[in-house]
Amino acid sequence: MPKKALLERLDALIWPLAFPADVEALFRSQNVEQQHRLVAFGWLIGVFLYDLFIISDYVRTGAYFHTYVVIRFLLVTPICLIIVWNIWRKSEYYDLMLGLIPTTMVVGLSAALILTEGDYRTHYMFGNLLLMVCGCVIGRPRTQFVAAMVALQVIAYLMVLETTNIIPPESKPVSILFCLSGAVVSILSAYAAEKSMRESFLLHLRVQHLNETLNVQALSDPLTGLANRRCFEQATDRHWADAMAARQPVAIVLLDLDRFKAFNDNYGHSAGDECLKRVAQCVETVRCGTRGLAVRFGGEEILLFLPDTDLVDARRIAETIRRSILDAAIPHPAIGPGVIVSASFGVAAATPESCQIAELVAAADAALYAAKANGRNQVWPQPGASASREANRA
Repeated sequence: MPKKALLERLDALIWPLAFPADVEALFRSQNVEQQHRLVAFGWLIGVFLYDLFIISDYVRTGAYFHTYVVIRFLLVTPICLIIVWNIWRKSEYYDLMLGLIPTTMVVGLSAALILTEGDYRTHYMFGNLLLMVCGCVIGRPRTQFVAAMVALQVIAYLMVLETTNIIPPESKPVSILFCLSGAVVSILSAYAAEKSMRESFLLHLRVQHLNETLNVQALSDPLTGLANRRCFEQATDRHWADAMAARQPVAIVLLDLDRFKAFNDNYGHSAGDECLKRVAQCVETVRCGTRGLAVRFGGEEILLFLPDTDLVDARRIAETIRRSILDAAIPHPAIGPGVIVSASFGVAAATPESCQIAELVAAADAALYAAKANGRNQVWPQPGASASREANRA
């Protein structure tokens, strides 16, 4: 299912509980990142409580006490602590680790029950059911891992029933029903928990997506798709506040479509909007090869903010855009047969430490007026033009 459709349909999460590969990877990474420490601490407490039953072992098991000591402290506890360490380190087998801890505890307890004798074992049998539920609650592993873990625990439980006389034959059916009921409840609980986590994750993605969309809309011009004045102000504020960039040149290119009022008056504003869109595409195509920002500055004016760009490079970029607009060959017969839309450009460059952005824009605006006064459809200042120094003085 495509990501967009997935964001729109939370009810799609029924079975299997899985997202498309890219979304699934993001979900797994976030889920592990947010929970691994809490889960590791939870299982440390679980191991401590498991070992705390050594008190009961000492009181009830008699001659078999040493067997429980060996199984709890020399086998189960070291294995569980190694697994907890891997959970803390966010092992690539994280989900498998979550299921191994309760399974290890169940196998250890089952082995102790098989190897020993005594009526106390009837009470210990229910410890397996407790571990089955704890395995689903503490770590919240994926449902398929819970199913495999529970299956192993049920097998261990049935093996204890089959190989020992802990439960009288007439009580075994009830004991098996208890075990199977615990298994079903554990799997259903794991499924509900995982489904809830995934739905919460999707809701978070949806909110994030909406916020990003709103942010783009707030910082872009709806007609041309270029940045708007607010975006320009934010970008220049950041740039002027950057001490590292203060000594590097920055350029402003300001372009204005030639005789655009005549275009709108003769063909209507809808045609004018289409013309602006095509010009914006020309600007954006060239801009993509720079670190700059293209801004709809107002009406038919478009501004390029070009960090780390001197006057020579800015003029070159402006000339490339000017030729691209001519190559688009947008007809403008209102001012003469065979005439196409063109643009005039004003360019200014300085360093942030030597001027404010308003001064640089004003210099580019003065250069733009000079370009129009000197015949339009050109970049100003031209190389060697006498007005160059004045137009670009910030």
